[in-house]
Amino acid sequence: MTKKQKIAIIGSGGLLGQELVSYLSLSDKSTIIPLEHGEIEIEDPESTDKNIIKHLPDIIINCAAIPNVDICEKDPDKCFGINTDGVTNILNSIKKSGSSSAFIQISSSEVFGRIKEGQYKINGYKEDEAPDPISVYQKSKTNAEKITAQFARKNPEVLKRWYVTRAGWLYGKGRKTFVESFLEALQKKDALTIVKNQWRSPTWTKDFAKGLSELINGECESGIYHIVSEVKEGEATTMDVIEEIKKYLGDRTEKTKIELVPRNELFKTPRAPSNVILNTKLPKLPYWRDSLQEYLKKYYPL
Repeated sequence: MTKKQKIAIIGSGGLLGQELVSYLSLSDKSTIIPLEHGEIEIEDPESTDKNIIKHLPDIIINCAAIPNVDICEKDPDKCFGINTDGVTNILNSIKKSGSSSAFIQISSSEVFGRIKEGQYKINGYKEDEAPDPISVYQKSKTNAEKITAQFARKNPEVLKRWYVTRAGWLYGKGRKTFVESFLEALQKKDALTIVKNQWRSPTWTKDFAKGLSELINGECESGIYHIVSEVKEGEATTMDVIEEIKKYLGDRTEKTKIELVPRNELFKTPRAPSNVILNTKLPKLPYWRDSLQEYLKKYYPL
């Protein structure tokens, strides 16, 4: 009988963490170890050591992060403590445990930054393009990527495989996301203010989990991977997403007044105009419009 691989999911209570626990639990080849905030505090080396040494996972997936860019800007120490130093603590704990693990760091399309005109790419960034972080959040996630790669180079006997997996604009049932916000607003007569000049990679957490599962179970080389739904050139703006939800609602859509404003009028912290990233290394995920329609039908039947 083949021994099951133990997969520890740090940050299992978050939006993506919940989906990964649910999806990866479907495999009879794995035992899932969910580690929520409170059970493991990755900014605390002792807490991290205790959990890693206790479980000795074969694979560690780090979903733990402070994703709110405004909170990160207000409290850089807390942001870097979790988003960056926390990664260092996990890697050091693996080394202290004396075991060899595969490590997966969940990163973000935000690392590409590039907020000035002429810098950003509406049609997306490939895996080998250099990050250019501007905000505290972007810098914290970029640093985590570098730390992971540097640790792997210096400690090849500790990490048997390592992956940095960049996610796009995630939605799913773990918590209320932009999809729920837009769905709610479009069924009211309240005004809705959105950004007119921002492009994203909307991705259902279930699709991300599928892509990550293929990465884990395949023979993929260590490195950086983009796990996002497919988008066509010039997509997907915030307005594109709203139009897709309106299409699903049909005549249930109220005449909601939609106001389009520039990024700097809506966001306190500068945001990247384009967070579109391209998956050029893994099997393609579904087209974003198809996945969004499937998600809406599954969880919000008319």
